This record gives sequence, C-alpha cells and structure tokens, in this order.
Amino acid sequence: MNFQSNKIKHSSFSPENPGPRRKISVKGLSISISLLVSLAIIIFLSIGIVKAFKNIDFSAFLSLAGSELKVDGYGHTNFLILGIGGGTHEGADLTDTIIVASLDNETKALTMLSIPRDLYVKDELLWDSRVNEVYYRAKEHFGSSTKGVEYMRKKMEELVGMPIHYWVKVDFKGFKELVDAIGGIDVLVTEDINDQLYPKDGTFEYEPFVITKGQHHLDGATALKYARSRKTTSDFDRARRQQQIIYAVKHKALSANILISKDKIEDILDVLKENIETNITVKEILTLGSMAKDLTEDKILHRLIHDDPGLCGGLLYAPDRASYNNMFVLIPA
Repeated sequence: MNFQSNKIKHSSFSPENPGPRRKISVKGLSISISLLVSLAIIIFLSIGIVKAFKNIDFSAFLSLAGSELKVDGYGHTNFLILGIGGGTHEGADLTDTIIVASLDNETKALTMLSIPRDLYVKDELLWDSRVNEVYYRAKEHFGSSTKGVEYMRKKMEELVGMPIHYWVKVDFKGFKELVDAIGGIDVLVTEDINDQLYPKDGTFEYEPFVITKGQHHLDGATALKYARSRKTTSDFDRARRQQQIIYAVKHKALSANILISKDKIEDILDVLKENIETNITVKEILTLGSMAKDLTEDKILHRLIHDDPGLCGGLLYAPDRASYNNMFVLIPA
C-alpha cells in the first residue's frame, strides 16, 4: 500500500491562521483508560499492524486498511503524547511525560520533542502553573478527561507554534502491561543509575532502583523505573530514556514473534482497550501501522528543550523561586 502526502517542512503557525491543510471528517474513536507514562505515537505505528492481523484477513487489510491522516498546510501530521501516573494517589493526573511528535508521511521520518514538566505557562482561564499541571487542572475544571486533553492540546499548539492533530494519553499501568505483553524490551543503558529514592507504588515511601551500564532486557516494571527515575540524573536525561524506550517498544512490537503470536496480539489489544485514551480512529491507526516498517532508527530524531545554554535546545533557565510562589520552574531564556 502506498500512503503518501506532502513532504514535511517547518512552518510558522498560529491557531488563528493555520494555513492550508487537508480536512477529513472521520468520527473520532476514544479507547477508554485512566492511566499512563511515556509511550508514544510509535506504539500506535506498531499497533496498527497488530489490529490489522487481529480483526480482518490479510487481503481485506491490503484493500481497506486505513484512512488518510490529517495534515497541516506543509504536510505535517502532529501528535501530542501524554504520560500520567494514574490510579488514586496524589498527583495521578500530572503529565510528567509530554512529547510533541511530527511525522513526515512521505519520508517516514519522525521528530520527537520532549517538553520539560517544569516549564511555566500562563493561563487566563485556569491559572498560571507548570505545564505538567495543565491537563489535571483542565480535567477538574471541565469534569472530563477528554476535554482536559483537548485543552492541553490547544495549550501545546500555542507553545510549540504548530497545529496538533492527534493525542495519545497512557498511564503507568498501561505502560507496564504493554511492555510485558510484547515480552519485554531490549535497551542499552548508557550510564549506571543508582536511585535510592524511587517512589514505591501505592505508598508515600521509597525503594532503591539500581541498573548498571550496558545492554539489558527489561520487563514492564523495570522499564517504567528506567523511564521515571530522576533522583540521580536530570529530568532531561529522563526524557532521553523515555524516547529510547519508545523506539524499543516499536522495534519489539514489529518483531516476527509478536506478529505471528495470536496470544500476544490479544494481550496487546486488551492492554490498549483498558489503558490508553486517544482521538485517533481505528482506520487512522491502521494507516500508521502501515508506515511502521519504514520507521527505522535513523529516521527518528530526538530533541529536548532544557536549561543548558551550551547544548542544542538550551533555551530555558530557572528564575528566582520567590517570583513564582516558591516553585521551581523553567522559563524561556
């Protein structure tokens, strides 16, 4: 199959004047959940293939699989990926993982930009806060998770200066179960991590998390700890690890032993049904799945916004806390 659109180019965008784009009137499908951490659009690039094998025969897949993706005037298909803790503990709805991803439908290249959770944003409707609180406050204000994510999507459009067509929200439980459903992931740990203050699930206590430098096979629980740990490394290192895990999930989900295993496919679908919320339709997921095989590691670009002026993306700094209700925040330099 050949799913193509215009080549992505960078654009200046404002929500009021987004420029020409294709419009598709397909009713959105919400896959309900209540949890999350850092997955991302790559998961959906992979799961599209899984759904195709599960729900329809191969010949039907070849002729029916997918619907054209929404794009902006320059050929971008843009995604917002949110990770939350989920559950009933304090801070369960804080989006400690925020990634904006942009897919080039022609070259099959994907750029992922991690937004730091401490970035300070102004908000006239709710109130000024760190960006990881926006979804939580909007969900409380509107009384709806979907409306909360939509509000977050619009806020991120203003922040990054481009339209965002799709969003995905997943929680810690969904992340762990998905990694376990695909049989774990292989990750190259680039430096030793010795975190003696890792939050213990369901408590206000801590437990140690230690992993050595080198190649590791991670189950869901360990992958989550690897993605979340930040006591001995920075939030920006954590964002890099999250992006690394996203690619590992995509790679494993497309491996032959996953696609030919009926049990594993059913496990993955069960996880998606219960633990992920998205506005991507089933047909659009199938379209994304058809692109997954072309999304090789050299076509995935990872970028971070951070506070080191000596490195690419060092656009932020930490102001005096006294001016921000004694909160640690990051603002543009």
